[in-house]
Amino acid sequence: MLASSQLISQNAVLTAIDQKNYANLQNLASSVDLNQPIEIDGQKLTALSYAALRGEIEMVNLLIKKGALVSPITDTRDALMYAAKGGNMEIVELLLTKGSNVMNESREGKTARDYAVDSGHVEISVLLQSEMNKIREQAKAKRLKK
Repeated sequence: MLASSQLISQNAVLTAIDQKNYANLQNLASSVDLNQPIEIDGQKLTALSYAALRGEIEMVNLLIKKGALVSPITDTRDALMYAAKGGNMEIVELLLTKGSNVMNESREGKTARDYAVDSGHVEISVLLQSEMNKIREQAKAKRLKK
């Protein structure tokens, strides 16, 4: 259970993202656990996942700079899955360069690539498939070395 002051702070983070208030989010980021899931409409998301869902690249970038983890799955999805589903190539690319795990699966067994395919975002699905293939090839090469 979140303390009342922490819940208020996390709601302020969501409001800053919604209002695209970069300065306010920057101030809040130092006093809030950015990786603590927040319940929104019955679903748990991190601030980063919420910013990715909203398609707010500046907010995603700031949250990562302030310590938001890029790969955790909260409730059902991670930030990369939200960005892929929303068709936001810029956020997908940023999350990948920051170490997001393209192999993560939702509770339903879907990857970010699956969400991109389901939503008709061909370019993003091709990029994510390529990243998945690289990981598989690296794992295969590693096994062959042994």
